[in-house]
Amino acid sequence: QTCALPILMRWPGRIAAGSRIAPPVSLIDLLPTFAHAAGTTPPENLPGLDILGALPADRTLYAENLLYGPQFKAMVKNNVKLAHDPDSLPRFLFDLTTDPEERANLIDQKPELTVELHDEFNQWQVHNMQLAETLVGDIMATVDLPEDLKSRLFSLGYTAGGGE
Repeated sequence: QTCALPILMRWPGRIAAGSRIAPPVSLIDLLPTFAHAAGTTPPENLPGLDILGALPADRTLYAENLLYGPQFKAMVKNNVKLAHDPDSLPRFLFDLTTDPEERANLIDQKPELTVELHDEFNQWQVHNMQLAETLVGDIMATVDLPEDLKSRLFSLGYTAGGGE
């Protein structure tokens, strides 16, 4: 259940008490949502959607945890979840419509779907890395930081450049 986390929001006059957003959302949606709520526009190439607006029901979501706790990579598409191990090998495939508690691993029963989703996940990872480098490069180019701080940020994985 690595992709099923609640997000609670309160905004009287804008969000009705007890309301629920049915389509899946992701943490990457928070910045665009907060930006729109503040009356500004997030950068064009920033991933994520404003969850207070219209959301597509057939959206594909991705998740990665490589720094804290058990490492995992996962995606959910059309209510099917593919989870990877730290080496990016597919390990679990769940139909969340019939198995929301993720107990029946279908990876051996659906090898074609596993390969299709695995390929899509790999394409997303490449795109995500390129996007991260672009966004971090854009931000770092506009911020005047001491070189030692840039190097420390790089060593922690927060920037794409080592402060050169």
